[in-house]
Amino acid sequence: DGRKLIVRAEAPKGELVRYDSKFGEFIPILPSISARTLAYSRDKNWIVYTSLADNNLWRCRADGAQCLQLTQDFKNTVMPRWSPDGQTIAFMGLGFTGRWGIFAVPANGGTIRSLSHDDQAKGYPDWSPDGQRLAFSDVPPESQPEGIYILDMGSNKVATLPESKGYFSPRWSPDGRFLVALHSGDQYLYLFDSDSGKWRPLAEVPACYP
Repeated sequence: DGRKLIVRAEAPKGELVRYDSKFGEFIPILPSISARTLAYSRDKNWIVYTSLADNNLWRCRADGAQCLQLTQDFKNTVMPRWSPDGQTIAFMGLGFTGRWGIFAVPANGGTIRSLSHDDQAKGYPDWSPDGQRLAFSDVPPESQPEGIYILDMGSNKVATLPESKGYFSPRWSPDGRFLVALHSGDQYLYLFDSDSGKWRPLAEVPACYP
């Protein structure tokens, strides 16, 4: 009679898990939270994650206590990264302009600061071990990777890593000497040695999120 409508509805759910090497299985973490892109603080006392309920960034203790919403004006937030001192969280955010950018928010909540240096899509932030610099890149296919960018958090100046055109999604080694990144041409994993200033293939298989 045209008075009723049948529709399909869905609610995404994400489960945080850790791998138990002793028993060879995945163990749920905080089963009451539906989330993704989990990151621990360096002291392992805190976690930050993206809630699947609203795609915003939340922070809580490792046992799930003291939850705090850190963002609210984003369509999506992913890849949060704690600063080594545990005071700041850098993340990749999709604004309502439809463009990805790099942002920073205090771990205890507060004003969110944009760290992107131009109007091109930026993402994949990663702190240097000393917390003085932030590596990030362009976001394919939204923008062609022009290189790995290094932001000096003190001076707010941005430099481009040598010979890094085409590379994206950088990660620093714990000693600060190396960076790994993907290449937009083949999605393989490459290693940059800051001592030699050279790149070399590390894993010749398509990869993501090193």
